Amino acid sequence: METVSVFKWPRELRQTYNYGAQVSFEADETVSYSCPMMPPGTAIRTWSSRGSGDAYLMASPQLPLLLHQRTYYFAMACEAFPAKSVYAQLSTFDEQGETIDQVTFQELSGTFSLPDEVASYELSLMNTNHHRLTFYQMVLMPAELSQRISGWEM
Repeated sequence: METVSVFKWPRELRQTYNYGAQVSFEADETVSYSCPMMPPGTAIRTWSSRGSGDAYLMASPQLPLLLHQRTYYFAMACEAFPAKSVYAQLSTFDEQGETIDQVTFQELSGTFSLPDEVASYELSLMNTNHHRLTFYQMVLMPAELSQRISGWEM
């Protein structure tokens, strides 16, 4: 059986850009976010496969460990104003936490695989020039599963 992982925006704001931001957590688990003065190219929210080494913060991983050399599909369900004012970014890291690669997805979905040297990865919702957005959820699954699901589209 294949696994589909569904991620919401956690209530803690450690991996959320919150300088001057207005963040509202709604009853239906959506998040309304606005920070129109945020610089372009800045991560709005990041989900990581590694935890924080800081005992005070105690940030646990939000993303699952993935098999190397297998292709995965992710999609973020998000409405942004203006349209196309946010994008997704995948960052990969080695054992020392050094960046191996960063891949930009102009749409909020895409496929990727992790080379053998990758020890951890992050998926980020990135800012171009948003005024406000509503985030619903993010899904992550093996790419072949996304192709088998009839009419799959976020």
